[in-house]
Amino acid sequence: MSQATAPTGIGGWNITSAADGGTQREDGSTPNRKAIPAGPLLLLLGSETSLVERVLNQARLAFATCTDIDDLASKVGTGAAILVTQEVLDQSGMSRLVTELERQPSWSDIPVILLASGGTESIQASLRMLGMWEALGHVIVLERPLRIITLLSAIQSALHARRRQ
Repeated sequence: MSQATAPTGIGGWNITSAADGGTQREDGSTPNRKAIPAGPLLLLLGSETSLVERVLNQARLAFATCTDIDDLASKVGTGAAILVTQEVLDQSGMSRLVTELERQPSWSDIPVILLASGGTESIQASLRMLGMWEALGHVIVLERPLRIITLLSAIQSALHARRRQ
């Protein structure tokens, strides 16, 4: 299998492309795409989309890439979890997404994984941002750059939480 080096955006790593057949088990077989409860992982990632799509393909996770915040908001009811970057959640985008999440049934708690920009904010600035993102409900904040295992672990945890609903 050939290796492709991914650009650093969420961390530096090597992954094999989906065209190469993806991950193989020790016996040489390729695992089936994992079933995700209540639909696919919804993505809205801006410039990091293709990189994350490659990682998710490699991990055999089903996902749907959204074109903009309105597309994401319109698909909230069909997704198992949401993966979004801080940059795409401007004030209007945030309120649009919160509105759609609030329209879900009371038992529904769609996990939102937010890829935040790394920085050296003060504790007060960090608490302010966390308070703003709290409106999203079940939110997991991951600061970039991050490693693949961190991203995949957060996704698996979010999907597990959704499956238990």
